[in-house]
Amino acid sequence: MNKSILYHNAHFDFQIPTAIVYGENDNSIGPESTKNLKNLPNHELHMIKGAGHAAWKNKPEEFHLILYEFLQKLKLSSMADS
Repeated sequence: MNKSILYHNAHFDFQIPTAIVYGENDNSIGPESTKNLKNLPNHELHMIKGAGHAAWKNKPEEFHLILYEFLQKLKLSSMADS
C-alpha cells in the first residue's frame, strides 16, 4: 500500500480534542490546512474575523478567549469522566 495514502488517512484515527483556529483573511496556507484539518474526528473550528495567518498576533484577545474556553471544556470533560 502507498505510504502517502496511509499517512494522509491516519488523522481519522485521532481522537484527541483539537481546536482549529484560523484568521478570516488568511490567504496563505490557511484555507488548505483548514480544509484538511476539518477531517479530524474530534475538532472545533473557530474563525477569527479580521485576522490573517497570524491570528494570535492580529487578534490576541479573541484567540486567547477561544483557547481558554476550549481548555475549560476539556477540563470539565475530564472531571466528568473521573
